[in-house]
Order: sequence, then C-alpha cells, then structure tokens
Amino acid sequence: TNIFIGVLLFMIGWFHVIDLGSSDLLVMVNSMIPYILCFTSVSLMTNIPDMEGDVSVNAITFPVKFGRRITSILGLLLVFLAFYLSYYNNEDPIASTAALCSIPFFIFAVSRDLDKDILRAIRYPIFLLNFFLFAIYPWLIPAIFIIYYLSKYYYWHRFNLHYPTFLVDD
Repeated sequence: TNIFIGVLLFMIGWFHVIDLGSSDLLVMVNSMIPYILCFTSVSLMTNIPDMEGDVSVNAITFPVKFGRRITSILGLLLVFLAFYLSYYNNEDPIASTAALCSIPFFIFAVSRDLDKDILRAIRYPIFLLNFFLFAIYPWLIPAIFIIYYLSKYYYWHRFNLHYPTFLVDD
C-alpha cells in the first residue's frame, strides 16, 4: 500500500510539472521508472525495522513473508536496475547519480545484514536524491528544510523522539 500510494503521488507530481504537449507520453513514463524503482527499494527496506511489530499483529508485509535477506537483495536489485535504466536508456543524470551513490548502502545492508546498515540504506538514499535535486531545483531547499524541521518538532513534542535524523546508533 505504501509503495502504491507513493508511486501514485509521485506520478501526480510528475505530470503536474511536465508539459504534456511537448513530449511523448511513453518517453515521460520511461523517465519516471528509475525514480519509482528507487522509491520502491527504499519503501521495501522501511518494512524491515518494523518486522517484529508486524509479526505481533499478524500483518503480512514483504519482509515478514520473504525475510530480511530477500527483501534487502530485492532492494539492491531494484537500485541496480534503476541505475541501469537511468544511465543507459534515459541518460538521466539525477537518477543515475543518486542510484549509483546509493548502491553501496544497499550492498552493506545485504552483506552484513545489520540494523544500522538497513537504516542507512533507508535514510541516506533519500538524502542523496534530495541533495542532487537541489542542484537542478534550488527552490526545493526551503520546502525540504521546512518539512524536515516540522517533522522533527512534531516527533520531539508528540513522542519525545529525535526523528528524523541522519544518525544511526551502533
């Protein structure tokens, strides 16, 4: 459900900013695929830290059904596929650079299978994509910082939790 809603919101935003009259619809959909694959890989990984809670309430999520290792491997394969499609087919510099820089985090998540590596494979690719988007769309910087600090304020006052954060506890 998270992946479906995320992809739907992504596509709504994509079609909102793209001029439909100047491009072929198939070309636009092909250029979205690497971003959707990266989003899907991170979304799959976000279910891994919640596995214990999902099992306790009998929720059937991807990691519960197939396990941590298969979920991490699938996330890595999706990021590799996103890099391949963005670099060789669409020649999208933002998607290819963000996917390429994210691959090591997924490799560590697969090879070591530690909680801290899973969290890094979730948090850092999101940051990297935003960071590379800032180079092309600098007007996103204020919006991202406002959302980040409003979320931090909310989690701190509601749950006494310092989240979101880039720190990963050992």
